[in-house]
Order: sequence, then structure tokens, then C-alpha cells
Amino acid sequence: MAKKYYDVAKGVKFAFKNFRDGELLKWSAFTFFGMVGAVIADMVIMGIILVSLMYIAGQSGGGLDDISFRNSSSVVVIIAAMYLIPRLMSKGMEVNAIKVRQKLPSIVEWFVFSARKAIIDMLCWYDRRLLAPAALFLALGTFCIMLVFTSLLVPQGNNINGNELAVVGGTVFLLLGLVAWLIGAIVHSTRTYFGYYMLLRGEAQEQHALKKSFDVVKGQTFEVFLAGILFVILLLLLWAIAGAVMFALAFIPCIGAIIDLVLVVVLLVITIAINQAYFANVFKFYCPQGGKKR
Repeated sequence: MAKKYYDVAKGVKFAFKNFRDGELLKWSAFTFFGMVGAVIADMVIMGIILVSLMYIAGQSGGGLDDISFRNSSSVVVIIAAMYLIPRLMSKGMEVNAIKVRQKLPSIVEWFVFSARKAIIDMLCWYDRRLLAPAALFLALGTFCIMLVFTSLLVPQGNNINGNELAVVGGTVFLLLGLVAWLIGAIVHSTRTYFGYYMLLRGEAQEQHALKKSFDVVKGQTFEVFLAGILFVILLLLLWAIAGAVMFALAFIPCIGAIIDLVLVVVLLVITIAINQAYFANVFKFYCPQGGKKR
């Protein structure tokens, strides 16, 4: 299959031209303010729970150390994300004239699909060869550590202690194994990412969308990744320019900080809209006909 390189410049031009779609901007704003509201609500709920636990601990004669509650479960944030994200992505698809299924995935369906995707990507389920470098480094690291415990290496007089060398080598190999595993998971995640769009387009059942996406992207993973990373770099450069402007505006007496806050919110909403328009366009380029290979 011939390599297909996405025209990033053309895609960026399309995204910047079409992000102004009313529905896309509306759902970008809903997503931003909805997630901010969910985080605040989660903090309030966790604060109430924490105060209640502190009161109970005080009444029972205990102290703060007796409180088992430690971290927020972020249930509110997860629910908000599972509701907002598919609706936001569907608007990006509509801007690209991509058909969206009539009934969008429910919160539970989207959560289960996202969880399945995360597990499949971490295990590199559809291509175990991606785990080969990680397995090699982990095996070498484990071997070095085992040498220490079995005392196969002994001190060498005033030279470098053999056991210390094995520990250092084992640690390095284990870290390399972790990095190799993360790279493999990222590659696998890139190949299955279109599964979200396929699910929204209704062309594949939940249990098959990820595999169809993997089959489409496999063989042109670099091309898809390149389209994404170049766009992200461009956005970061634009945000750097915007940051310089906002830094200058911050020196305006009294209202400088307020102007900056408003600009940040507006730019974040616009960035969300541009992002959705762009990546839906990338999906349309690589999966123009029901996910079949080009």
C-alpha cells in the first residue's frame, strides 16, 4: 500500500476556517466550562466528605491520621468527560461532512469503550511485537538484579563493586524497558485512535471499532502520528505568541489581569474547536469509506 501523507498545511487551513461553526464552538464552550465546573464540583464534594470525616474522627477521639480518605475519586469529572467528549467529537465530524450515527454513545458505553482502548493499548494487544524491546530490556534488568541476589558478582578489591554495577545496570535496563513499553503503547494508541470516530460514525460495533482502526492505520502509523505532532507543535507556537501578547497586556493597570483571563478562556475554547475540526479531517483523509484502506 502506497504511503499517504496528510497535507498538514491544508488541514490547518481547513480547521482555522471552519472552527467558527456555531455548533462546534458551542460544544467546545460546553466542554470547557463543563469540565471546569466538574472539577470544582468534585473538589466541593471531596471537601464536604473530608470535613465530615474530620468531624467524625474528632468525635471519636481520633486525629487526622485516622482518616483513611486521601484522594478524590474524580467521579464527577469522569462522568462529565464521558458525556461531553463524544458530543464534541461528533460536532467536529459534522464540520467535516462526516456522517454521525443518530444515537450517540451513552456515558457508560463511552467509558467502557475508553477503558477497553486503554487496556488494549497498554498490552499492545493487536501487535505484541511492539512489546519485544520492552521485554528484552526488562529481562536484562531482571537478570542483573538477580545476579546481586544470587551473589554471582563479588567485590573486586578497590575497583568498582560488582554488585553495585549490577544494580546500576539493572536499574538502567528496567528504565529502558519502561520507556520502550511506553513507546509501544503510544504507537498502538495511535493505531487505535480512529476507533472513537468509527464508533461515532456507526460503521463498527464497539468491540470491533478498535481493531478496524488498527488495521487502517497499521503500515502508515508514522504518517498519522506526524500529522498529529506537527499540528500540536504549531498550536504550541501560536500559544507562545499569544502568551507574549498576554504578558504585555498584564502590565495594563487594573484591567490587565482581567483581559488576560478572558483571552485565555476564549483561546482555550477556540483551540478545542480547532483541534476537533483538524483531527476529524485527518480521520476523514485516512478513513474516507467506512474505514477501508486507501
